[in-house]
Amino acid sequence: PDEEGRAALEHFRGYVRGAGRDVAAVGVEGRVAAARRSPEEWAEAAVAFRDLGYTHLEFNTMGAGYRGVDEHLAALRTFREIAPVF
Repeated sequence: PDEEGRAALEHFRGYVRGAGRDVAAVGVEGRVAAARRSPEEWAEAAVAFRDLGYTHLEFNTMGAGYRGVDEHLAALRTFREIAPVF
């Protein structure tokens, strides 16, 4: 969720408008990878995606070094606690 992402989103929305669709009716999903960021950065990225107008957000725990489902679930719970609701 940076300026390059903002430009890509606007480009995509141009296609949506060009197809005669309402931009507000077409959801857009962002992705936060647990493996690449700290929990503080997870929250910052979620806020940035929300502020860009994304409607959905994926939190990916794969590749983060978690051992077993319980650790993945704990990360998901943490993300849910610190990230804004979409």
